[in-house]
Amino acid sequence: MRLDKIDKTAAGLGFKSPHQRRRTVSWLLLDASNKGLHIDGGYWSGHTRDEGPAPYTPKKWHNYQIIFSNDKIAMFIDGRLMKLQAATSWNVEQFVIRSWRNTADVMGITSVSEATFLTVRSTSHSTDAKKKYFNFNMDDLNLRANKDYIRYLRQCRNGHLRWQGSVRIFTDKGFGGNNAHGRRDKTAGENQFEVGDILTSAWSCR
Repeated sequence: MRLDKIDKTAAGLGFKSPHQRRRTVSWLLLDASNKGLHIDGGYWSGHTRDEGPAPYTPKKWHNYQIIFSNDKIAMFIDGRLMKLQAATSWNVEQFVIRSWRNTADVMGITSVSEATFLTVRSTSHSTDAKKKYFNFNMDDLNLRANKDYIRYLRQCRNGHLRWQGSVRIFTDKGFGGNNAHGRRDKTAGENQFEVGDILTSAWSCR
């Protein structure tokens, strides 16, 4: 991508996940009001702040690479790491290139997606609630211990979509011989999970 100038133009890259409000986009501004890099929104763990000078040279072509992996976002420009930060979603529903008050030339966009998934290994819990919770191995998702996560996932059973929405994941402990557990975030109830269910960030259960 090639941008014409650096002049507080609000040019940047935007990311939207399914669980964010319809009009909400997390922005990585390349030419913000500080004439530099600025983050704003949910993907950046809710942070809004300036991040240093503009990472590009006006009128020069640059290669941008954005990677979401292991609960982090990494941005590379011309192979050089410019930004690495914890993120709050495994899903990217929409990617936006915004020139705003700048002029952007874009050539050759490639998108590669690798779905995240876990298998429900048991539904036991200390509260004795029936099938309200799911247990799994946190290594399936490369999660860190003793943390809470909220993620938008699809629940698949026998290859068919059973439910989709936000789930709350706890990595402080698991049950039934597992080290992590979870439940639906706002609509948790009994008889929602079965052993063998798949929870995934993929767009389809097939």
